[in-house]
Amino acid sequence: MDQARWVTTASRVLRVYAAYSRPPAVLSHLAQFIVKVYALCWFTIKKKPQATQGPHHLHLMIAASRFLPKKWRDVVHESISINGFFAHPENLLLAMVTDARKDVRELAVERIVEARQRSPGRRIRSFVVPRINFDAQEYSQLVFWDSVTVTPPPLLSAHSDDDLRAAAAAGPLEVPPLPCHTQGSREARFLSEFGAGSVKQTVFNILAKLLSNEVRIRYNLKGNNRNGVPSIKLRFKDTVPYLVLRAAVKMQCDHLKKQDKSVSFKIETFDKAVSDWLKDCKKRLTNHQIKEKRDEKRARKTLAEETGDNID
Repeated sequence: MDQARWVTTASRVLRVYAAYSRPPAVLSHLAQFIVKVYALCWFTIKKKPQATQGPHHLHLMIAASRFLPKKWRDVVHESISINGFFAHPENLLLAMVTDARKDVRELAVERIVEARQRSPGRRIRSFVVPRINFDAQEYSQLVFWDSVTVTPPPLLSAHSDDDLRAAAAAGPLEVPPLPCHTQGSREARFLSEFGAGSVKQTVFNILAKLLSNEVRIRYNLKGNNRNGVPSIKLRFKDTVPYLVLRAAVKMQCDHLKKQDKSVSFKIETFDKAVSDWLKDCKKRLTNHQIKEKRDEKRARKTLAEETGDNID
């Protein structure tokens, strides 16, 4: 939902809207939807791209659309009813076990345990969009739990019932930071083509394509200095490029593993490589600026020799 390729269309609609002194009613509704719903959801998804945030984004879209007249609201609801896969119980439960509220986490765990007891073992399940509750006051109410078929999230299959109960009591469960949209997945697959024979070199190659030195210099891995004190630099681990980079490096490691090469993805090795790369950004930026000035001076000298002009 709210994929980035629609940003150009939204911008052009707003440009047309701004050209009217008295815009038509239909165009006004479109402009209001873009500003109040589309832009809000787009930036929220970019800020919180994890799959566990998907149900939150879907509920935000529904809640933000309630200002529309019923005619246009029904159009939005029809589209969400077809594409609202984050309202599926599996995705809702995945979001609920990572919720900051203990009672929500415990409720999710009990529903997962009950679903496991009803369908033990592996079987092919039907993954379809359930009937959505458009009057929901929060994301956990997006479906009618009494009438929907609940299946346990496959992403939690490695956790036993006791592990889930213990984790729910301790705090939000940590799950892999998978993206809630496909744009990052496409970028990760493209960037994985710049992989090398080791995790460190793969990280270095991809970061060179992903971010400029001017951008990288503003970040470090954890947002802290060497003494663990928060620094003025931003935390790179909270950004979308970190998730895309991680997915791309993992793809490359999986590819090398299929070729019987002893390269495995370990988060500690990955984070160490990212941290080392970010530490050297200032030095690389300085060297790059020196090289640019040297090249500029050489070009001016060559031009002066060709034209016979004198330069300092």
